Amino acid sequence: MEKKKVSIREYRETDVPVLTALWNEVFYDDIALIGRFFELLPKLGRGYVADVEGEIIGMAYVLNLFLEQQKFGYIYAVAVKEEYRSRSVGTALLTRCRKDTPKLCTFPATDSLYQWYQSKLGMTYLSHCRYEKIPPKDSEGAIKVLSASEYAARRSEYNPAVRYPIEWYEYQRELCRTYGGGMFAYGRAIACGYIENGVLKISECLGSADFIPMLCSRLGADHAEIRRVSFEGNAYICSNSPISDTLDFGLALD
Repeated sequence: MEKKKVSIREYRETDVPVLTALWNEVFYDDIALIGRFFELLPKLGRGYVADVEGEIIGMAYVLNLFLEQQKFGYIYAVAVKEEYRSRSVGTALLTRCRKDTPKLCTFPATDSLYQWYQSKLGMTYLSHCRYEKIPPKDSEGAIKVLSASEYAARRSEYNPAVRYPIEWYEYQRELCRTYGGGMFAYGRAIACGYIENGVLKISECLGSADFIPMLCSRLGADHAEIRRVSFEGNAYICSNSPISDTLDFGLALD
């Protein structure tokens, strides 16, 4: 059987319905959330598709951010149709990502993907983290729900080494809200997270984490799981360019 040529190009607006279906098929995300991503994408970053004779068979996205005053691309939502896997389509997509954005990083969804990213892009994990389980606790404390712009403004006080476009915050907030969470403040502390299988997954917490048990109770979670940057433990952010091994990446879109 003749092997069909795969071409890689930037996505077009007319591709969005097909890309939405592929995203939902691979990652099972809410259709409205996927729609919000594509609304934000022109400013959030760049999208690429793998095309075979007019059929879209794969996709990858590179989102904009700055780490320690260096421009990076964050690889997100790489997917290939099942019948085209193991044919180097993912490799071709990542090669194009690297060509347009030389410095790349990501937070792989599973441990096995670290090796895949290393083999395809020379990416190695440069940070570690550990996960802490926090039980819920009832309290009368006043937890405030934040908008994306409010969260971005408060966050700039805590972590200037990592900067995101406002569209990143807007998508993160939509992601968290879709899955039962959001962006919150308690005094000067801020946190964002979502519910997965009854667990409040804290994507980021800056300032005191003392209010996380209250937030956990408020959102009806069995317990919270918070990620702490550490010198050892689980693999965390991987990159093909040096960054500090103690960098608190924060909004990793996991």
